[in-house]
Amino acid sequence: MDLERFQGLVDAYGGDEAAWPAGERDAARALLAAEPEARALQLAAQAMDRELALFQVAAPPSVDRILAARPQPGALERLLAWLVPAAPGQLWRPAVAAMLPLAFGVILGAGLPAPLDAEGWEQQERLLLAAPGPGETP
Repeated sequence: MDLERFQGLVDAYGGDEAAWPAGERDAARALLAAEPEARALQLAAQAMDRELALFQVAAPPSVDRILAARPQPGALERLLAWLVPAAPGQLWRPAVAAMLPLAFGVILGAGLPAPLDAEGWEQQERLLLAAPGPGETP
């Protein structure tokens, strides 16, 4: 084993000899005994291991907390989600929305008083027929 391979070993597995792969452990120990630079690399890796051991990772937030923090859809988004069906079984929603103006017109028309005499109809016909056309002036 050379110093370059030893550097890769301590970079990957740290300074603890027990963490090194068993097949390379004996060659690394022999290099440590022969090369002071290898020992310096191991000491630096052990110092890094101690620093990393001090690092505390915060627990991830719970799924409920993440879901509670997301923005809630507004009224327009909820209406569009209701109108645009996500499944074929919900196709009745846009049909109902399309029939609402028709139902409103029928209800409004049924509530208006109808002219009882023929003169009222004749007067309306005269007004409609006397109205100027698209190119005519009154």
